[in-house]
Amino acid sequence: MTAIMILDVAGTTFGLATDHTVITGTPAWVKPLKFGVSSGIYSASLAVVIRETKIWTAALKIVDFATAAALVLEVALINLQAFRHTTSHFNNSTPFDRNVFLVMAIGIAILWLSAVLVTSATMRYQYSSALWGIVARVGMALVVLGAGTGAFMVPPSPSQIAVAQVTHRMPISGSHTVGAPDGGPGLPVLGWSMEHGDIRIAHFVGIHGLQGLGLLALLFNVTKVDLRKAEVLIRLGAGIYSGLFFLLLYQALKGEPLLHPDHFVKSIFAVLFVAAIALSVAAMNSVGTAQPMMYPRSEARHES
Repeated sequence: MTAIMILDVAGTTFGLATDHTVITGTPAWVKPLKFGVSSGIYSASLAVVIRETKIWTAALKIVDFATAAALVLEVALINLQAFRHTTSHFNNSTPFDRNVFLVMAIGIAILWLSAVLVTSATMRYQYSSALWGIVARVGMALVVLGAGTGAFMVPPSPSQIAVAQVTHRMPISGSHTVGAPDGGPGLPVLGWSMEHGDIRIAHFVGIHGLQGLGLLALLFNVTKVDLRKAEVLIRLGAGIYSGLFFLLLYQALKGEPLLHPDHFVKSIFAVLFVAAIALSVAAMNSVGTAQPMMYPRSEARHES
C-alpha cells in the first residue's frame, strides 16, 4: 500500500507540474496529491494499530485489506476526475460523474465502517503499554468522528436546492464550504476557505488525530519522560486535541472562517493554547527520568 501511494504521489506531482488546469479555484492535481499523501499516512498508521491489537485477528486482517482497497479506489477515482478536468466530490453533472461519486461514497462507507470496527477492537483490548492504548483508542475514535464529518458535506446547500427548483438540475450536490459554494479564496495548498466555514478543517484534524497523538507519545518516548507522567500528559494531550476538533467543527458549521473567529471561539482557542503550553512545560519538566514503553513488548492480556 505504501509503495502504491508513493507512486501515486510521484504521478500527481508530475501532473501538478505539467497540467495547469484550475478546478474550483485550485490547481487540478493538488487534490489528488493531498489525498495520496493523506491516504498513505493513514494506511500506515492503521496497519500499526491493527498489528498491535491482538484480538479479532481474522476480522482485522479483512479490515486492513478492505481499507487498502477502498483507499486505492478513492485515490484512483480522484485522479481520474482530475485527468478529466472536473470535480470528484459532489459531482452530479452527468450520469458518469454521478456514478463516480456514488462509487466513492461506497468506498467512504467501507473506510468508515472499517474504522469503527478497529476502534471497537482497541476499546476491548488491554495493551501492555497504557500509553499506546490511549493513543490507539482516542486516535481511532477521532478517525471515526473526523470521517463522520462527511455527513455534513453531502446534503445539498440551500442555494443548490434553490437553483434546482428553477432549472430542474443540480450539477453539484453538497459542498465542503458552509455559507458559500466551493471554490472561493482559500489557504495556500490546503485550499480551506478564508471567507466562510469549511468542514474540511475539522475533517482533516479528526482523521489525522491518530498520527498527532502518536507523534506526541513518540516524543515522550524519545525524551524519556517518566511513564506515569507520560500517561497523564497523553490523556491531557488527547483532551486538548479532541477539544480542538470539536471547536473547529463548531466554527465551520456556523459558517465562520478559520482565520476570523468570533469572541467565543477565540476564547476557547486561547484556553486550548494555554493548556497546550502547560502540557509542554510539564513534559519538559519530566524529561530524562525514565523511558515510557510506547509499544507492547510482551503479549498483552485481552478480552475474548
